[in-house]
Amino acid sequence: MAACLVIVFRNGRSGREPTYVVASERSHPYQLGAVDKPVPDSSRLYEDIPIDRELLELDKRALTEAYHAQLLNLWAVWLKGQAGDPQYFTNGLKIARRAYKQASEQIAKREAEAKSK
Repeated sequence: MAACLVIVFRNGRSGREPTYVVASERSHPYQLGAVDKPVPDSSRLYEDIPIDRELLELDKRALTEAYHAQLLNLWAVWLKGQAGDPQYFTNGLKIARRAYKQASEQIAKREAEAKSK
């Protein structure tokens, strides 16, 4: 994340010279990378949803299509940025893959439950 420096111009009526202050010297930016986010509980993905074998097939297809659409979006954004720093692309890819894995595991679990009934 790029740091943004703001120069503040103070022109007091005391007759002194104008003072220039770099705002980041006074501020305490919040470090987003320092926050550990808990992994979402994907076991609640299908909470209170009845099992339907046909719809599970559609869920699998929709998940695959949604993952593909997300990858297309990630590539498009990265290419629009002249293929610069890949950090955001890499982070987006990690998030998409984690979500795909969580959802596909829940779908597989539901399929196993449907077979046992």
